Amino acid sequence: MKTRRRKMTKLKRGEEATAARGGGSSVSYLKEQLDLRTRELNEAQTKLDLRTRELGEALEQQTATSEVLRVISNSPGELEPVFQAMLENTTRICEAVFGNLYLCDADAFRMVAAHHDSPAYIAARMPDPLLRPPPDAPLGRLAITKQVVQVANIRTLPSRDHPFVAPGVPARGQT
Repeated sequence: MKTRRRKMTKLKRGEEATAARGGGSSVSYLKEQLDLRTRELNEAQTKLDLRTRELGEALEQQTATSEVLRVISNSPGELEPVFQAMLENTTRICEAVFGNLYLCDADAFRMVAAHHDSPAYIAARMPDPLLRPPPDAPLGRLAITKQVVQVANIRTLPSRDHPFVAPGVPARGQT
């Protein structure tokens, strides 16, 4: 006759304590184990979702970079199409409604591209090639702090009547 060996399994932390209490096969022990496995599965799914989102964002950025590089190669020496492609891709990636691209020129700015902005706003920017925003305007704050600026309602700015800010107030309201 062959003898059977009892297979020893190593218990995980938490399982040891439950087994020691004599509850290794109880319903409550099984429920605890199910809850533990469910939490582990949910954590793994959350990590997978995050990684999938990160990969999607990376792919979107690579696609945008590829589009800009294509524009650069197709229009050597021309900056306007490159600025426009950069702005369109940035606006799309940021899920913004509209966007403007300004270049800093000493202590002033000039608009070099606009995407989905109102014709009236763009026309107001074009006559004066060098714009000097007031310090509380989003572009003025950006120039001072070198950080992203978000304004909940441009109509609440003290400089809302300033020649730089005023053309954007009726067109935007909430930005």
